[in-house]
Amino acid sequence: MTDEEPTPLREMNSWIDTADGPADATPVCPRCGSANVAWILRGYPKPSDELEADLASGSVVLGGCVVEPDQATHECNACRLEFRSDGRPVQGDEDDW
Repeated sequence: MTDEEPTPLREMNSWIDTADGPADATPVCPRCGSANVAWILRGYPKPSDELEADLASGSVVLGGCVVEPDQATHECNACRLEFRSDGRPVQGDEDDW
């Protein structure tokens, strides 16, 4: 065990699309306009108190173990739409809009 600081969740998610803004900028839902949006955490996250708190608060949701390009990076807590940080639809989900 080391005394290193835990890696922030957004740094662990190197696939998060932040090209259009800083990692801390939370987008609004392109469908319903809600700002109550969660980051989608994919892969095999290490359990931690920080992760449990983020899951409980709704700021993070688990997105499964498969990590692929062009996946949604956010989920709206109001309408459950999954979308990218720039509001682009996820390929194959255009009919859901």
